[in-house]
Amino acid sequence: KLALCIARDVACALAELHSKHIIHHDIKSKNVLIDLEMKRTDGTPVVKLCDFDRAFPLRSFLHTCCIAHTGIPPPDVCVGTPRWMAPEVFQAIHKCNFYGLEVDIWLFGCLLLELLTLQVPYSGLPESNIHDLLQTGKRPQLTDELEALASLEEPAMA
Repeated sequence: KLALCIARDVACALAELHSKHIIHHDIKSKNVLIDLEMKRTDGTPVVKLCDFDRAFPLRSFLHTCCIAHTGIPPPDVCVGTPRWMAPEVFQAIHKCNFYGLEVDIWLFGCLLLELLTLQVPYSGLPESNIHDLLQTGKRPQLTDELEALASLEEPAMA
């Protein structure tokens, strides 16, 4: 129940950010605050997304030298936590491509994976292997149970 509450509130926070064309860029469990004392009317705790130091406006051209304004990391700087980094962000290190709100969707998926498995994305893999997987856009491996859910067709899930 707590995992669902966290997922719902983080999704709502992302919807608000994205409606203002802002990329959070650093969604992970360490950036989610849970207030177990303050409860909603349904009894669930209040959950908040925090740590906006890497957030920036979508495709802003204010300063071409600054990642906070362009969304493109300098070619030799890896911005983000590799286990939670979206492939588009990692690939921008090697070729100057803009990325958008989709990076937050990837990060939200990694957060969901962590909530459901209690393991960080790419658990057990060395960082060099993670870089290879990100370069090719491969997602973290799912548990057998989650793989079974992922293979269900939509009508069966209704």
